[in-house]
Amino acid sequence: MNTQSNAYSRLVTKAWTDPDFKTRLLADPKAVMAESGLEVPEGIRLNIVEDTSDIINIVLPASPAGGALSEQDLEKVAGGTFSAIFSCYEWC
Repeated sequence: MNTQSNAYSRLVTKAWTDPDFKTRLLADPKAVMAESGLEVPEGIRLNIVEDTSDIINIVLPASPAGGALSEQDLEKVAGGTFSAIFSCYEWC
């Protein structure tokens, strides 16, 4: 696991176990993520949503520039790799 993944895992675990941290994370995600070692680039708007027992949020990634996949993107798809964080639920 890389440093970003470790920082993300710690952030999620702390949000699950510390209600005040979770409240701050939802209110000011950029600041709390920076405190946790996850820098969000300037100009990026960040939305954090919480799944519940009856609501699961799925993020639809932005399409590649120009709408076409590069050879590298096609290789990733064909090779079965995916560069995003994804949580699988019982229905996966």
